Amino acid sequence: MGVPRTVPVKGGYTEHYAELLWVSSQLPEWRAVFAALAEFIRELIVAGTREGLAAAKARGRVGGRPTVVTPDLLRAARDMLPNPEHSVTSIAKLLGVSPGTLYNHIPNLRELRAGRRPSALETGSR
Repeated sequence: MGVPRTVPVKGGYTEHYAELLWVSSQLPEWRAVFAALAEFIRELIVAGTREGLAAAKARGRVGGRPTVVTPDLLRAARDMLPNPEHSVTSIAKLLGVSPGTLYNHIPNLRELRAGRRPSALETGSR
């Protein structure tokens, strides 16, 4: 039995072993070509994604998870924070949010917790 002159591959046969060996011997060069092609395709995908997000923003659509925080909820949390009987965790549980949500939406939470009025509220600016 001799060496076959063609190699079975998905969808058909390649021409000859010699060509197959030539391609495999040129692998580093081909790797560079495919890397450049992959980088180009990635740039196209990123550009398309940015264009789509910009178009959605122009239509008034915003991505991401909807917020559960309302001005009334923030006001209630700010009113309860100076009271030492309530912890941040208990206030968050009472309002139906996580403590992290309070920390994210009330930047001066630590000052309120200490019982001081934040400097921005003392001057009346906001």
